[in-house]
Amino acid sequence: LEARGLWNNEVARYDFGELPLPDGGNDLPVGAALPFRHSSRREQPVRMVTRTGQDWATGAEEALSYGNLIHYAMSLIQTREDLPQAIQHLIREGELRDAHREPMEQLLRQIVDHPELKSYFNPGWEVFNERELLIRKAVLLRPDRLQIQQGSAVLMDYKTGHPKPEHREQLGAYVSEVSRMGYRVERAILVYIKQEQIILEEL
Repeated sequence: LEARGLWNNEVARYDFGELPLPDGGNDLPVGAALPFRHSSRREQPVRMVTRTGQDWATGAEEALSYGNLIHYAMSLIQTREDLPQAIQHLIREGELRDAHREPMEQLLRQIVDHPELKSYFNPGWEVFNERELLIRKAVLLRPDRLQIQQGSAVLMDYKTGHPKPEHREQLGAYVSEVSRMGYRVERAILVYIKQEQIILEEL
């Protein structure tokens, strides 16, 4: 503006050029009603898709969506008493259809009431769900569940796919870091979550 000799300290707004109207466009007079177009549902010019509306999609997308939903649900649970509220939260947030409430609740109960896990879902533990651990070189580790009681720690990592060697490596990294923090790791458990059963694998 200064180079073109247009700068003025008393002016706060500058306009350049003109905004052309589209072909056939006309200015609407002040107070005129805007044109309205009605679309029937049969035309469906716009589709809104939610995560639940996809019914967890298909194939790889289904597996990913299902795994994320399980992890999210378990992150809401510290003790087994939290399970009903967790289910309600998923429905309220649009993450779970009400029609899927019962099978999801049954699946989560298989985890919190599992004979080898149920004591860890009792009150009395300090629970950190999906809490990031900052380690050397600013690397972040994020175990699904870390719980501490009287200097002892239990680690759980939830998996919805098939067992892989890197699962054990990942859990081992969690164990090393929690031990370095001064806690005695009592158990480190990979929890493989299937619709028909819960499979545990320990380090």
